[in-house]
Amino acid sequence: MKAVKLSKIQWNLSGLSPEEKEEALKKLPTVKGFKANDDFNVAEQVPVLLKKKYGYGIIDFTFTQVHIITDIKELFLLGLPDGTKMKKFFNKSLK
Repeated sequence: MKAVKLSKIQWNLSGLSPEEKEEALKKLPTVKGFKANDDFNVAEQVPVLLKKKYGYGIIDFTFTQVHIITDIKELFLLGLPDGTKMKKFFNKSLK
């Protein structure tokens, strides 16, 4: 699993009048966060999902993603120095 944070979402409101744009921008988010599977491709799938949910396309957005640790083994591997085997991680002499 991973956590994804979208920011600086720029909506494509080119077909709307200035009054309609102002109203739409009040309802549309500029930041959004969600959890996704590791194989979720943010750059390809997010524009489609946002258009489906909100009814407007997007011009651009930025995103950050962070891996969510799901079990104790992943947590240990995260703190393991490079090149060290999991077995050695529990050895007292490891520094």
